[in-house]
Amino acid sequence: MGGFDDILARAKQQSPRLAASATERGPLSTLEAAGLVTKIAYANFAGLMCGTQLASGKGMMAGLLRSSGIETFDSESDGELKARLIQIAADGFLEVERVLSALPGKGLHTLTLELNLSNSRTNS
Repeated sequence: MGGFDDILARAKQQSPRLAASATERGPLSTLEAAGLVTKIAYANFAGLMCGTQLASGKGMMAGLLRSSGIETFDSESDGELKARLIQIAADGFLEVERVLSALPGKGLHTLTLELNLSNSRTNS
């Protein structure tokens, strides 16, 4: 199946419409954007698991943190880690907002409306 780059390249080959819209013209590359949203999601998921006593939960949390590049510290309590993960996710959301706001004429509301219109046309 391949990694993200391979999947995106095949999708662009199969869909001229996707290829036209999936260009590297924004303030973040596709990979940077993917890394940012992954970090936000994994920080949220790991935060939900903080304090678990289950070995499987601890292992999953450690894997999420490792995969997203979030450091852990032995001296950090579960409460401190959870607070830090919440802050990492909040900072990530602010970064997404900053990036979207910097796009010319493409605020979050406009992008959402365009996606909804595009989906309704393809589903009709």
